[in-house]
Amino acid sequence: MDQKISFRITALDADHLRPQLSRALEQRTELISRQKYPKMWELTEKLNRVEKVPNTMQEYRAKRRRMLGILNWLLGVFLPTSGLMEPQKLLIPLLVGAVGFSVGVVTLWQNRRALLGVCSLFPGVILTMVALGNPAELGTLLILGIACLVIGAAALLTKGRKKQNPFDKAAQLLLQEKSTAAGMEHVRITFSPEGMVISRADREQETHLVPYSSFEWVLETEDLILPMYHSAVTILQKKDLLTGNLSELRVFLKAQTQYFSVTV
Repeated sequence: MDQKISFRITALDADHLRPQLSRALEQRTELISRQKYPKMWELTEKLNRVEKVPNTMQEYRAKRRRMLGILNWLLGVFLPTSGLMEPQKLLIPLLVGAVGFSVGVVTLWQNRRALLGVCSLFPGVILTMVALGNPAELGTLLILGIACLVIGAAALLTKGRKKQNPFDKAAQLLLQEKSTAAGMEHVRITFSPEGMVISRADREQETHLVPYSSFEWVLETEDLILPMYHSAVTILQKKDLLTGNLSELRVFLKAQTQYFSVTV
């Protein structure tokens, strides 16, 4: 490297950078896992190379699962209704219906949650009203009615909710931590032949050297360079480059440590 390459630290746009940092943290976790369990990842990659099912077949299988889920759900509503009225005489229909209901709920929860919610609320209301109207003879139907109401409400309340990515939360916390640190506008990060130097422009005598032997790896995203060492990460924005050029830095760091590009 002909010259030192340095960065300043400026404000972080959390909304823009969070997806990139989240994906980088996920990649870091995968890299750690690959180091610990190489044989498992070797098997995973072999499985991933197996020819995938065409999209048309996947769509057909998804439709079939939905139809089976609806049929199981219907079976699970009607058979237990009669079984609960006379459980001693109709134990087998009751058990078959319970199994069908459970399978139908799980299948529709995964594939058609909104449909499950609507379909469960309707019989839930009817069964509950019938049971409360004649508790002496039909009181046992209240169990199924309440179950349908609870499942229907839960399905509708969560139908649009996406599963939270734990790396998004970690990225958000990390960005907040870096953004709220005081005096970051004076910090300079310099890559020299000896290592990564952390210094302050207002306190030139205060410097900290991180040798490249301490680096786990460096991850690069569209807008960020992320040196990772001692379970810590330094967030460098490419736009904050002060001296040198990114191409030269990229070549230099690849010779010093493990360097990976991360795509979102």
